[in-house]
Amino acid sequence: MNRLLILSLAVFLTACSTKNVNFEDAVFVDNARNYSQDLPSEIKGNEARLIVTRDSGFFGSACSLRIYINEFQLAELEPSEKVLLKLKENDYILTVSGNGKALCGSDNWDAYEVSIDKGQTKKLRVGGDINKGFYIRPTAF
Repeated sequence: MNRLLILSLAVFLTACSTKNVNFEDAVFVDNARNYSQDLPSEIKGNEARLIVTRDSGFFGSACSLRIYINEFQLAELEPSEKVLLKLKENDYILTVSGNGKALCGSDNWDAYEVSIDKGQTKKLRVGGDINKGFYIRPTAF
């Protein structure tokens, strides 16, 4: 009985975190949820590339996550989706939050500062777990 309880607890805790998705395996966000074309001209450009990929997994899978660059909404990502942004070299603040619907409150958010230089490509991942909530951080994948 104790073994079954321990096994069940281990499975439950494993399901409460997300799994990194390789950029090549993720699909591009649907155009209806990609707002990069609406970003102001001080952000958009062809000098550098920023790729944001959302993890897969059970935690938060019922919620789409809003991604912001500075104060402008960039995209609303579902699990295993990515968005590619061509922008000017500069320092930016990327923020992730829930979409504010039902249990996906917008009060659970995280921010990450990224400096990007001309010719660079930077990759960020969006994930979550039961202890930290949603987060955004750099990734090599």
